[in-house]
Amino acid sequence: MNFKQTFTNIYNNNYNKIKRSFDNEPKSNDCSIVNTSNDENESLKRRHRQQEHITLRRQRRSSSPTRRNRQNNSPFQFSNELKSMLNSKPTLPPSPCSSSECLSSICGATTPSKKSIVLSIDTTADIVENIDNNPFITPPSSAIKINNHVVLTPVETPFQNRILIKNFQSLNIRNKHVCHPIFEVPEILNNIIGFLVASEDSNLEKRYKQRPPESYKHALLIYKDELKAKEVWSQANNQKKETPFYNYNKNGTLFNCLMVNKLWFQVTLPYLLKNLIFQDAFKFNKFIATFIDTANPKIEKLLFNRVQPTEAIINTGSKTIHCLNALVDLKIHICPKFILPANWFSSFTNLQNISITGNKVINDNYLIKVSPFLKNLVSLDLRACENITDVGVVAIALNCKKLNSINLGRHQNGEKITDISLVALGKFTQVETVGFAGSAITDNGMWEFAKWNGDNVKRLSLNNCKQLTDFSIPYLLGFNYFPSLSVLEIRYLDNLKDVKFIVKFKLWKRSQKLPLLIESCERITELMNKEERHLQRYNTRLSLMEMTTWVNETDSDDYTRL
Repeated sequence: MNFKQTFTNIYNNNYNKIKRSFDNEPKSNDCSIVNTSNDENESLKRRHRQQEHITLRRQRRSSSPTRRNRQNNSPFQFSNELKSMLNSKPTLPPSPCSSSECLSSICGATTPSKKSIVLSIDTTADIVENIDNNPFITPPSSAIKINNHVVLTPVETPFQNRILIKNFQSLNIRNKHVCHPIFEVPEILNNIIGFLVASEDSNLEKRYKQRPPESYKHALLIYKDELKAKEVWSQANNQKKETPFYNYNKNGTLFNCLMVNKLWFQVTLPYLLKNLIFQDAFKFNKFIATFIDTANPKIEKLLFNRVQPTEAIINTGSKTIHCLNALVDLKIHICPKFILPANWFSSFTNLQNISITGNKVINDNYLIKVSPFLKNLVSLDLRACENITDVGVVAIALNCKKLNSINLGRHQNGEKITDISLVALGKFTQVETVGFAGSAITDNGMWEFAKWNGDNVKRLSLNNCKQLTDFSIPYLLGFNYFPSLSVLEIRYLDNLKDVKFIVKFKLWKRSQKLPLLIESCERITELMNKEERHLQRYNTRLSLMEMTTWVNETDSDDYTRL
């Protein structure tokens, strides 16, 4: 008889005696006796419930896996799996080794040489079967390194299927969320990054926008609708300063591509190095000294934005010029006293676009020196470069045969650009976009230019050209010397008063469904609107007269037949 049966028999005998004696007591009608008997009955019931709870807890404990062997009075025994693990005697290596080697020698596992070892971070594994039958199986473990100490951590896979690694250099880390294999091909990845660069460049392209009106009356003259005029005028007053094209987004798509992996970094970095923006010359010198020997950048677009007057390019070595051989686009934005050395342009054989705005240093001598090396120049923007005269423009016209766009607009020293520059560009180039705002060109120069290159002109900017009169632009448009013209800027031409042929040219373009935008000041816009209404009334009267004549006239031949 075991301990459980003995304890149960003793408890049952005592409980039966107490119950029997309680049942044999005489009953009384006294309330105090009844209350006393009820209290004793409740205390007995409470004790009984407590005893049952203790008994149930002991039964559960006796049926636990650690005491299964005691029910049959048999000694405690370990499972076979635990015995095999405890009987294995680890042998320590005689010489000191790394933490991974010591751990492998203790557990006695070896790495197979024929199979490639892969360290997987995927924790999904087969569940150990028959856990109830083998309650003493030690959970499998894997080695991790925490603070230079090797720690065994439990995993979900069986121990015999785990392999302890000795040489961690041969491991291939395999992530559960790996990218598609197509993004690991450098050629395909290069095409993807190139497409992203092309899409960003297309978004950054500066498209022509109509200038805001000078006043509400001007907006009403342009749009001829009160609601539209009010909307445009309110937008012009509340218009915020637009983000300039040179404000490159440092959190853009290309910068995110750098953080994907090593391959993406290697493919993306050359694209980023093609388009560089600097706000001081010191950073440019530092960049050249850092990347010239490591990354070997091939810069295609270079922009200097608001460089301080005291700063200058220091590094003028051959390595600096070598990294600029592929330069295509050069912009120097609002740098009054900063310019690149003229001898650098001898290596700029691929240079196509030059934009130097608001510069006080560049002059005719500079253009004469650099123009022979600009054979492939397509676009030249020299706005507000007030020291340039006809001499420098003629040098550009003689050497840059592929020139397609030129802008020489200025607010001061307009007398330095005359008909000589305009005629030279018309005779020796085929420019399509011409900007002579604020210059001293005359009607003679316009006629000569239209004779040589009028068919190619698409955009013509003549704002603030005070010497132009009614005998140039209106008659040149009336005789169709500029058939391809799509944008005409004629603001603040004080001597322009006859706009009849300009209006006729505009109506003809509209009838042909060809685009034409005429930018004019408030005075010229009002003159054009009056002339357009006058032409409409004249055409209406002419049509009415012709219809009246046609209705009232008689055909003698038809009348005789009737």
